[in-house]
Amino acid sequence: MEFKTKKKSGRTWITTPDGSDPVFEKTKVDNTILKALVKAHLWQRELDSGKFTSIRELASKKNINESYIRRVLNLNYLPPKTKVAILEGGLSREVRLVDSVEVGLRMRW
Repeated sequence: MEFKTKKKSGRTWITTPDGSDPVFEKTKVDNTILKALVKAHLWQRELDSGKFTSIRELASKKNINESYIRRVLNLNYLPPKTKVAILEGGLSREVRLVDSVEVGLRMRW
């Protein structure tokens, strides 16, 4: 079967020979944000389960800066649709980890 490609918004889409709707989109997952989101959920689970009694204890045991842990934990407050977009690679390339943490902070407060 013959196929054509077309570029739209910097992405390459595979279309049918008659040029109808795209049938496939290649996405790229931002590993930095994805890893931070996973850490946020893991650390929150460890805090909730009582494995660590405080963020300070968690930071000490993991040998990680307490401020960094607090910022990453804020990712837990992102809207579910944003989390799905992170997992599926549907975020714009301009969205960075810093932006995501700031959104989480605004959602929290």
